[in-house]
Amino acid sequence: MEEYANYFLLDVFTNQAFGGNPLAVFPDADKLSTEQMQRLT
Repeated sequence: MEEYANYFLLDVFTNQAFGGNPLAVFPDADKLSTEQMQRLT
């Protein structure tokens, strides 16, 4: 079964697009189980 979660990908530690470090932000992370969070890495 496929699972989906909404997320935003941000560029941090930079003032240029696609520079710095990418950071994924999950606004509804409280809906994810511990197992699901661990699979994101």
